[in-house]
Amino acid sequence: DIIILNFYVQPEKLGLIEDTIHYLQDRYKAKIVLFSNSPIYPDLLTTIARAGNLTEADSRIPEEFIAPNYRMMIPEIKAVAERTGVLLIDKHPLFCPEDKCRFLTAKRDSLISYDKHHLSYSAALELGEYLKENPEFEALIDNK
Repeated sequence: DIIILNFYVQPEKLGLIEDTIHYLQDRYKAKIVLFSNSPIYPDLLTTIARAGNLTEADSRIPEEFIAPNYRMMIPEIKAVAERTGVLLIDKHPLFCPEDKCRFLTAKRDSLISYDKHHLSYSAALELGEYLKENPEFEALIDNK
């Protein structure tokens, strides 16, 4: 059995997430996978409108359009995974290649999210392909 935890982690919720992981570890003998946050665009439509061109906007998203706590949370989520011994799947390299966040999928045919942080269907498929390339995740699935 595998338990997957994927949610929008906020600074004030880190303790609750760690407690939840400990509870699940004590209650179930399943392996646990924790996903990091996806980039969060509090006002995506304004970001697109200011750029004037969807493709150009995606290649040059100003840092101020990404929620301020997004980058701050990456090391915090990694620390929770290390302390609890769960596998962390970091979505940052997928959605922010070369540390430049994008809001279009790699095929550039769909937004990553249509609200502030839930993945679109196309982005979820892209995440699935990313998981297939992750040796730790692959080993976890193979060794259930």
